[in-house]
Amino acid sequence: MKKGQVTVFIIIGVVMVIGFGLLFFIFGRAVPEEQRPDEIIFDEASVRNYMRSCIEAVGDQGLIILGKQGGRIYPDKHVKTTNYRIRRNIVDGEKDLPEVTEMQQDLKRYLDEHLNPDCIRDFRAFTERGWQVDYGTADSNVVVTELSVDFEVSMKVTVRRDSKKIDINQYTTRRNLRLPELLEKAGKIIDSHIDNEGWADANLVKDLGLELTLFPYENNLIYNLKDPDQIIKTKPYEFMFVV
Repeated sequence: MKKGQVTVFIIIGVVMVIGFGLLFFIFGRAVPEEQRPDEIIFDEASVRNYMRSCIEAVGDQGLIILGKQGGRIYPDKHVKTTNYRIRRNIVDGEKDLPEVTEMQQDLKRYLDEHLNPDCIRDFRAFTERGWQVDYGTADSNVVVTELSVDFEVSMKVTVRRDSKKIDINQYTTRRNLRLPELLEKAGKIIDSHIDNEGWADANLVKDLGLELTLFPYENNLIYNLKDPDQIIKTKPYEFMFVV
């Protein structure tokens, strides 16, 4: 038995001892906090900053779910846990990672569906101040590059106070996250898992700069990769998948 394989066995033993508490911590789903700016003033910059903060909050949550579900927010083949549907990235003994275009489509859909109910909430932060707000439907575009994830949202918003009016249509924000690089690293670990007949080489994981934990779950094995160099909401970004 190889040294890397022994390390993996030790990790599994530790995880099984820790049990359900750690599984709940890993699989529990957080929700974006409602944006409560300390001060909103009636000007374009304030409205735009409010929108940007919501796009960032919902976009970050989408990225977290994407990572914890093996690269898809809406996976087809997956194992369902309490709060996540973790994608199978090995199918019939072959590596099956999602495409970057699929990630972009999922992030777009998530942002379109969750921006208002999870954060904007019909602009009640504005209407509670007595302002009138008219707004359309969010139509987002998400671009995953080698170095970042760019969120672009088209949503017509008109805010009125007395005789004054603010009109804004476009909003952009960027999260510095190297998804293609992480996807490539996950692919190398999956290749190692296949080549070593069910166990990834722990030395390879270390060389890739990742932290690995394995979770047995309902006759499945879940890989949890953490990248300490990529941070979302003050925590290392996680990429999980089922083999």
